[in-house]
This record gives sequence, C-alpha cells and structure tokens, in this order.
Amino acid sequence: MPPLAQRSPPSIAASQLRCERRPAPIGHVWIALAGELDNASAPLVEAMLRAISMDVTAISIDLSELEFMDSSGIHMFRRAAARARELGVEFTLRSPRPAVQRILDLARVTGPLVPADAGASRQDRAFRLVAETA
Repeated sequence: MPPLAQRSPPSIAASQLRCERRPAPIGHVWIALAGELDNASAPLVEAMLRAISMDVTAISIDLSELEFMDSSGIHMFRRAAARARELGVEFTLRSPRPAVQRILDLARVTGPLVPADAGASRQDRAFRLVAETA
C-alpha cells in the first residue's frame, strides 16, 4: 500500500460543508474545510480525523473557506486536538476567516499566533488549540 501522503485524498460533503483531504508531505495531513461546520457536519469531520493513521507528525486544518462554525465545531476541534496531543501529533488550525476567528477567540480556543512562515500574512497564520479546562 502506498504511504499515507501518496494515497488519493478522500473527501466528504455534509449539508453545507465540504471537507477535503489534500496532498501533503509524508507524515503530514492537510484537511480543507469549506462552508458551514455545525451540529450536522461536525461528527463527519471528527470521524474523518479519527480515521487518520496516527503515524503522522502533524495535522493541519485549513479554515480559509469555512464561512461559519458553531459550538459543535469548537468541541470537535478540542477533542481532536486532545487526541493528537496524547499521540504527540501537532494539530493546528490555519487561515480562519474573520467570522470564524471571532468565534475561536470568543470561545478562547486558540493559543498565541504561530506564523506559518516568517513572511506569513495574517490570513496565513496557524493557531494551536489551548487545552480545555475542566
């Protein structure tokens, strides 16, 4: 079987969400979300994330085309980040639109900005999720 990054990327569509796994270097998984992440679609994204072989070193979620996210998306990302952290996998959210960034900020989900590279613009920044408090 070809290495994970060489397999054809799967995708899912639910209600108003498109979720596509894009090609990435070996050891890295890149998933792009577009549309609306809500109670109907969050479980499908979570299932896709759980299906990822955890022999990867990094998972990046591209939010650049995500227009809406409710609390089910926030909770799903927190669970996915916790699982990744337990396995030693870096988990980042990348390039959220202003409306989605505001939801993340209000929910106090993200940690400090981490530039995707030294010359990254605001839209190309990555965010690490902070640990959920009890």
